[in-house]
Amino acid sequence: MKYIKLHSDNQILLNENEEDYISKCNEQSYYKERLSLLRKVSRHHKKQNPLEGTCPACDRKLSASISSSYKYFQEENDTEVEILKCKEIIKKLQGEINSLSKQINNLKEQIQKTYDVLKKYFKHNISFDSWLKNKVNVKLIHDIKYKLGLLSAEKNSIENSLKGFKTEEEVQISRISKSKEFERIFLGYIDELGVKALKEDRYISLYNISAFPSQGVELHKTVLAYNFALNKLIEKTEGIHRFPFMLDAIFKEDIDQSNKKAIIKFIGKNRPHDTQLIMSIAETKENEKVIYDYNNDYFYGKAKLICIGEGVKERAFLTRYDGSMEIYLEETQNIING
Repeated sequence: MKYIKLHSDNQILLNENEEDYISKCNEQSYYKERLSLLRKVSRHHKKQNPLEGTCPACDRKLSASISSSYKYFQEENDTEVEILKCKEIIKKLQGEINSLSKQINNLKEQIQKTYDVLKKYFKHNISFDSWLKNKVNVKLIHDIKYKLGLLSAEKNSIENSLKGFKTEEEVQISRISKSKEFERIFLGYIDELGVKALKEDRYISLYNISAFPSQGVELHKTVLAYNFALNKLIEKTEGIHRFPFMLDAIFKEDIDQSNKKAIIKFIGKNRPHDTQLIMSIAETKENEKVIYDYNNDYFYGKAKLICIGEGVKERAFLTRYDGSMEIYLEETQNIING
């Protein structure tokens, strides 16, 4: 126990001396850099002597006033004082570094000697050195086996979790099935809206569509059919939460009345029945009767109508609240709280 305590104390002292050694070396390096900078300042400062120096920009003689001369010699004196301080600190640190270096070397030699004595110890034909190596190997093997066990358990846990997911092949098969179902619904809706049939795969395959070839009203109807087909596909998917189906500006500004009726008839016929449908129509106060006709003809009079801006104000949805919609706010709050 005395041997172990002595060995431990020497090792602690060695670590402390090595940390102190590194700290002193870093401090000395700082002051060496500072000394180098001060010497550069001193060299440049000599060229700014108001009695003999010239301006580094225009080479004109510097003014030799009393104040400028005093300032020059004061700065020169300050620089020289700082240089002397740095030299003294560097010299002092070098002495401390040399002393620490000797202590470190002596401690290392002492530790090595005491350990060499222990290494020579034999019992039952086993040296301490070989016994220690065997102990270390046994510990390493135990730690490796323990970590392997943890990794194996983690691997099994991940593999069990992944079993709940489909493989890449299963995903592709599922996508093909969904794409075919979407294509059937989509083409049916396009035909119902009176749009020219799409034949290329890039326009009808769910996972390949990026744009449509049509323009104007035809494009508007195609996009409407696409959204309804996608929403219908989501409706048929089990185990998911359904949000309200929202359609903004179902009429384009250049759509004639016959196309408007075709669109509103399509929406009324194919609207989802498992979730709420919210849509907006841009109409003026003069066409208010038309909106009521749409509700009666295509939604059986069950649609709740909200006229934003009373049909006369533009961008009324973003205007300052005047307290006129208190009943809707209360109703919304009750739905949230309920």
